[in-house]
Amino acid sequence: WLENSDVANRALDMLPHLKSYVDGVEKNKEAPCSNSYNLIKEAIKDKLLPSKLTIFRTVACELGLIERFVGKDVLMKNSILEIDINDIKSLCTDKQMDLDISTLSCIRKSQVPEKDATALRKECMQFLLNCLQKMRECSPLIYSLTKAV
Repeated sequence: WLENSDVANRALDMLPHLKSYVDGVEKNKEAPCSNSYNLIKEAIKDKLLPSKLTIFRTVACELGLIERFVGKDVLMKNSILEIDINDIKSLCTDKQMDLDISTLSCIRKSQVPEKDATALRKECMQFLLNCLQKMRECSPLIYSLTKAV
């Protein structure tokens, strides 16, 4: 699921081309018999597909938040609900945490002592953990019916 937002972006970029391809194939009446083609043919009939992909991309980007402070090895081995965010072994260190470039730039410009920068990183980590916890509480993934789908 780490690459979902990139995949959604690419799908949105390709969608008009896929529609053109299917239209061209249907005009020539030489449609491939593959399952992939049939799947795409059915999917592009949905007029809300671009909207659905956009929503999915947005949610995937928000879930990408977890990549900032949870170790990559932990992310690859576990589902988002299985990750124990209270286990320090699952988390990155303060120095490893991914702060965006603008935040790092602001920290450098402020010329604060290293202990203040470290305190800020810890506050950021706690903020991100709280955000993730709140998203988990509101997530439909916690229900067994959703897991079955």
